[in-house]
Parts: sequence; C-alpha cells; structure tokens
Amino acid sequence: MKWVWMLLALTAGMAVSVQAGVNGGLSKRIGMLEGAFVSFLT
Repeated sequence: MKWVWMLLALTAGMAVSVQAGVNGGLSKRIGMLEGAFVSFLT
C-alpha cells in the first residue's frame, strides 16, 4: 500500500512540471495574465 502513495507523489510531481511548460507556452501565445487565467480554469 505504501508504494501507491509513492506512485501518487511521483505522478503529482510530474504533473507540476508539465503544468509549468503549459503555462509558459500559453503566456507566449495569449499573454501572461490570460495564460494563467486559462490554465487555472482548465
């Protein structure tokens, strides 16, 4: 059962790094504030 929590933590860490890349791409395309807003809503 402990490995499930470790896998969950690893997955969450990977999602955070992907989110940073998405935010960077959105800020270049539609603007920094708008990109943060769109990212927050989805």
